[in-house]
Amino acid sequence: MNTFWVRLRSSFIFLALLVLCLYFGGVVLFSMLLFVSAVALFEYDRALGLWGKAPATVVFACLFVYMATVYFLPQAAFLVLFGVLLVLLTVYALSFPKFSIREVAEAAFGMIYVPVSLSFIYLIREMDQGIFLVWIVCISAWGSDVFAYLFGSLLGKHQLAPKLSPHKTVEGSLGGVLGATAVMAVFGWICQEEFYLFKQPIVALAIIGLVGAVIGQIGDLAASAIKRDCGIKDFGSFIPGHGGFLDRFDSVLALAPAVYMLLLLVG
Repeated sequence: MNTFWVRLRSSFIFLALLVLCLYFGGVVLFSMLLFVSAVALFEYDRALGLWGKAPATVVFACLFVYMATVYFLPQAAFLVLFGVLLVLLTVYALSFPKFSIREVAEAAFGMIYVPVSLSFIYLIREMDQGIFLVWIVCISAWGSDVFAYLFGSLLGKHQLAPKLSPHKTVEGSLGGVLGATAVMAVFGWICQEEFYLFKQPIVALAIIGLVGAVIGQIGDLAASAIKRDCGIKDFGSFIPGHGGFLDRFDSVLALAPAVYMLLLLVG
């Protein structure tokens, strides 16, 4: 089958499932995020050569503990992270010198980078008016991607990060930021009655769109840097034509925590 149609079919199925999960929220969204977190963390550990080693195994097991805490007792979720660190340090000390501090640090970073970052999607959805607020993450990411591609294709001349992604341009990046800001402002205008948490919904969402687009692009470039560092093209092949879950959620991993904090600050 033509690569384009494979990508299009995968995109449609992926988008439909994501929309349904975000709409229903609750246990449906939580289950989806738990599954994605587990697969994405596996992709991360495999890429860095950590899979099967004790530090990565500890973190992978703690992923389920952390996500369960987010669901049942969210106010205590971050305390779990200190427990994860303590367990990792215990494994490192008692097995020394079997594992290097770099391996332990990379495993710990994987915990923050994947499940903790993705859990903010659930936390946003559980906020007051979360059924609308959670779309801020998606619209910021998609708006930035679409407009960055359009502006880059039409006006792109100056490479943004040639060693990481030769096809990304400064013009495309700026276009993505402006496009995401405009789309978010329109979203705020259309749904301003629903965004009663904000005194000025249009302005607030435009600001979030602008900042979110920048952070999302940083997340995308950071994922590219990890792949370059590991000498791989994609993290996986779970989604035909798109790579793995980590490839699809790279910008969201940075964007979701940022949007959560911005919602608290701007509201």
